[in-house]
Amino acid sequence: MSFSKRHILFSLVIITFISVLFNIPIFAQEEITVINSYGIYTLEMLGYEDVVFEQPSDFEKKDFHYCLPDGAKQGPEDWYLIHISYDVIVSKDSGTGSLLISSLSNDYSSAQIEVITEYNDNGALVTTWNTVDLVNDYLEYSSQGLRASGNFTNYMQTSGIRQGKSTLSFQLETFGDIKVEKVIISKDSGIEFTSVSPPHLDLEAECRTPNAGVGAPIILYFSLTNNGDLPAKDVVVTARTNDDHLLTDTTEFRYSSIEYKEKVDGTFTFYANEDKSCFIYIRASAHGSSNSPIATFTIPVNIESSSGQAWIPLLIAMPTILILVIALLAKIKP
Repeated sequence: MSFSKRHILFSLVIITFISVLFNIPIFAQEEITVINSYGIYTLEMLGYEDVVFEQPSDFEKKDFHYCLPDGAKQGPEDWYLIHISYDVIVSKDSGTGSLLISSLSNDYSSAQIEVITEYNDNGALVTTWNTVDLVNDYLEYSSQGLRASGNFTNYMQTSGIRQGKSTLSFQLETFGDIKVEKVIISKDSGIEFTSVSPPHLDLEAECRTPNAGVGAPIILYFSLTNNGDLPAKDVVVTARTNDDHLLTDTTEFRYSSIEYKEKVDGTFTFYANEDKSCFIYIRASAHGSSNSPIATFTIPVNIESSSGQAWIPLLIAMPTILILVIALLAKIKP
C-alpha cells in the first residue's frame, strides 16, 4: 500500500473515532421540519420546491420528509389533512387512458386523483378527472382541453400518522395509451395540523318490543348524533334483515345534512309471520364521516305473544293488493 493510501486510511480512522467519541456527525444530515403546532405546513415550509414529473413513465414516486412529535396520532383531539394543488398537462399526441395521482403518508394513501383522456362525439380528445375524499366524497370535473388542475383536501389515513420521522410521497401511475407531458404538485401543497375533526356519527338504538309475537309489531328506535366538528352530509340510516319471514314498510331514513351536535331519531317497525327468532341490524353512514356505526338485534318471536294481531301484515300489504285489484278490474271492464 502506498504512503498516500495509508495516509488517507489513517485519516478516515481518526475522523471516525473522533465522531463517535464526541457524537459529531461525519456527513451533513437532512434538516427535517417538525409539525408541532396548528397550521398548514407547505412543501416550501418543509424545505422543498414544486414537485415536477416530466413525461412520467408507467410508475414514478417521489418522497419528502417531515417529523411529528411524540404521541402524534390521528384523532380524537388532533387531526392531520393533506392539501394538494395539482396541474396536469396531457401531450397532444396522447391516446385514451388514465393517470392516477396518489399522495401517501408512510405508504398509506391519503389522496387519489384520476385523470382520464377519451374522445368526445366530435372525435376530439378531451380530459375528465375525479377525486375521492372524506370531506366531499366523489367529485368529477371536465375540460375540453388537455389540462387538468385543481386543489384537493382530505383527512390523512389513521395508519399513516405516527410520531417521529415520516415520509410524504407523491406517486404517479399511467394506464392505457395516455401520454402526459408534465405533472406539477405545487410547493403550496402540504400538511395541515388542526383541531377540527371530521364528522363522527354516534348511534344509539333499542328494541322497544323485546317479546314480540307473530303478527305483532317489532319496534326498533334509533337516535343519531354528529359529534364531529364538520357537518355530516347525505346521511342514511338503514334497517336490514336477511330473514324472509319479516315484513316492513320503512327500511331507511335520509338526511341531507346533520350539523355538529345535532340529533335525529326515528323508528323502524317490522312484523314477523313465523314464530322464530329474527336478526335485524341498523347502520348509519354519511359522506365525510369518519365512521359508520352499526347496532344489531336478535329478537325472539313467540306465537303465545301474538295477541291476535296476525292481521297486521295483511294490513301492510293492503295497498299493493288494492292496486292489483283495480288493475284487474280495468282489464275486464266491458
